[in-house]
Amino acid sequence: MKDSNRIIQLEERIRLLESQNHLLKETLEKEKKPIQFPENLSENTESEARYKALADAASEAVFIMENGFCIDLNKKAIEIFGYSRKEALGLPILHLIAPQSKALVNEKFSLEYAAPYEGWCLRKTGEIFPAELRGKDFTYLGKKVRISTFRDISKQKQAELQLAKSEAKFRAYFEKSTAINLQIDSENFQILDANQAAIKFYGYSKAELLNMKIHDLNMLSKEEIKEITNKIRNKEQSDFSIAHRLKNGEIRYVQVHSSAIEVDGKLSLFSSIQDITEGKKAQEELKSSEARFRAYFENNTAAMLQIDPLTKRVIEANDAAIHFYGYSHEEFIKLNAYDINILPRHEIDQKMKQVMRSSSQAFVFQHRLANGESREVEVNVSPIVIATDQQLFITVYDVSEREKNKRSLQENARKLSEAQKIAKMGHFEFDLQTKAADWSDEVCRIFGFDKSIKNPSYQKYRNQIHPKDLAYQDAEFKKALEEKKEYQIVYRIYTLDGQLKYIEEKGFFELDENKEPIKLIGTLQDITTSYLIKKDLEESKAQLAIINKTLKEKVQKELAKSREKDHLLIQQSRHAVLGEMIGNIAHQWRQPLNEVSILVNDLEDAFTFGVLNKEYFEKTMKTVYRRLKFMSNTIDDFSKMYTDDFKKETFSPKELIEKLIKFIGGTTKRNKIQVRFMYDEDFEAVGYPNMLSHVMLNLLNNSRDILVEREIKKPEIWIKLKKYEHSYCIRVLDNGKGIDGEIVNRIFDPYFTTKTTKKGSGLGLFMAKSMVEKQMDGRIEIQNQLEGAEFKITLNLRID
Repeated sequence: MKDSNRIIQLEERIRLLESQNHLLKETLEKEKKPIQFPENLSENTESEARYKALADAASEAVFIMENGFCIDLNKKAIEIFGYSRKEALGLPILHLIAPQSKALVNEKFSLEYAAPYEGWCLRKTGEIFPAELRGKDFTYLGKKVRISTFRDISKQKQAELQLAKSEAKFRAYFEKSTAINLQIDSENFQILDANQAAIKFYGYSKAELLNMKIHDLNMLSKEEIKEITNKIRNKEQSDFSIAHRLKNGEIRYVQVHSSAIEVDGKLSLFSSIQDITEGKKAQEELKSSEARFRAYFENNTAAMLQIDPLTKRVIEANDAAIHFYGYSHEEFIKLNAYDINILPRHEIDQKMKQVMRSSSQAFVFQHRLANGESREVEVNVSPIVIATDQQLFITVYDVSEREKNKRSLQENARKLSEAQKIAKMGHFEFDLQTKAADWSDEVCRIFGFDKSIKNPSYQKYRNQIHPKDLAYQDAEFKKALEEKKEYQIVYRIYTLDGQLKYIEEKGFFELDENKEPIKLIGTLQDITTSYLIKKDLEESKAQLAIINKTLKEKVQKELAKSREKDHLLIQQSRHAVLGEMIGNIAHQWRQPLNEVSILVNDLEDAFTFGVLNKEYFEKTMKTVYRRLKFMSNTIDDFSKMYTDDFKKETFSPKELIEKLIKFIGGTTKRNKIQVRFMYDEDFEAVGYPNMLSHVMLNLLNNSRDILVEREIKKPEIWIKLKKYEHSYCIRVLDNGKGIDGEIVNRIFDPYFTTKTTKKGSGLGLFMAKSMVEKQMDGRIEIQNQLEGAEFKITLNLRID
């Protein structure tokens, strides 16, 4: 857990550093002044590479989002979701979310929710998987971004499902078992659970049983019950014969097999109870009367056998034995002990001799049934004398399920030991009165105790504490003891072989009836690795602070240089645009200027020849004013096309394109370029028409330039406008033979151009993509068709 916490802290640091770097770049792009890092800035590059490597080492997918769109991600995000880095950049966050979780993610996003929560995510392949999501908002240079992490929890969910199935199986066994099962609190002896067999046996409802304590059923005193409980907890004894009282007042003798198990961090007693009333009564009657013994033997529900210890032959078997083993009575009396016990013969002989030397013995054997099935049985064997003949009286209980449960508990204990070993955490108990200490195996491994010594002394433990930490450990322990509270301390120890370790100790006190501490129970964990990592991390943070300060200064210097260069390039691009505008205005003015000149000359001639009258003068002047107004409107229209005043308004994309075709008509006609405009219908959209005009003019001018440069015969440009349900699409296609495949993927990069430096700055298509995708919430794509390159712009009918 400590190593995991360190990784999470590193990941958070990486996310912050990456966020700062990307925020800086994005802010500059918004100002149309991208950063150009020089190649010789080795320290800056190494720092960014180091932060990037740390982010890519994270076990979670990390996305940095702006306005719900991805602007950066780590390698784990590419691995988990299946998108390439190029595909992911600009991708909306909701594309990663499965439909059933989109509303939840939207809600968390709108609330700027920062705590982890679970949801369903969507891979590129369409596969849905569960994930733990976290997000955090940052404000940098007045701009808000959100760092979002996704942790694939598919395996965790599968493990939880498997655990649920295992618990369901245990619950099914507990509830449906024919054996009487109780779960009891080991501290206050409250009955925590009871199965149907217990309800049926005791005659109480389940609610009544859960309101009772075990001494309400048990005939023993509370002190005797406590003594038995201690024996179970200390694994000194697990089977007991006790008298229990039923709801109707009847007293029944039961055989109780009880084990201590930990449930939800608390020790409980799991008791499997068998009614042995009949068997116990029969045994008592057997001592006084052979007749009573025979009745007991024949009618008992427990399987019973009489065996000759010399010949090992079965002398008698009761009905329960016949039913259990599956032999008829005739078949049974022809068998011997070797036929039903799967132990080797010499071991069977040895066990029988052992019984004959004592009063009685109990064993757990594997017995073979008539159908060949093997069952685990508990065999209670007693030597008896019938008519002067020595015999062995055997009572057989099927304990297959009990032994299975016992093995399961043992396996759980083994797993607990393994878990402690992996976590480097052990547990201990310390008796405050006797000073006796009980250490788990893992504590012995941590301290290097000799395993041949089962429980090293408390003093031996104190001897290994670092001398400088001993007083601190004593003070904290005494303070917790006085306040009777839990405590948690960290100190150093030296193992027996001289290793220095950092130990985290947690403990609490068990109190007696007078609320006085009598026992200390706690855990000891070796946190050496995590402690040293934490220490290294703190040192790394200090180093990072120095690096960050140096990096910031260098970035600011390079930023100033970059802005100088960008300013020159942008001025060059504006001059080129201004030249385009003047050329188009000149074309639009040429004809009306000629008409005005002719009309003025005509007025002079009319005046000269004396035919100028008021009516002719006013008519001519009206025509001149109309031509001048047209020229003035032309100036206004071109000014709007090239303005930076981008306002959202309702407009007709069809009318906008027709105006553009008219505006570039001079240069297209001069170069004999045929412009064809195709559309299905006229419609209105809400957006940024001036911004769209900038983008379209850039695309049309690029098509014109490539057609002229490559001297295309019959040059043509096609513009196609199509409306969909919630969006519309504009396609610009020319027959200029397309773009080289090696550079088509770089066409939108800043400063990239196929023109000479005198004709292009490399900013036109870069700014067009930025306007379409970041300002107009649309998409611009390029694809080579048969005759040339096609640019496709997709925009929403309404930009909210």
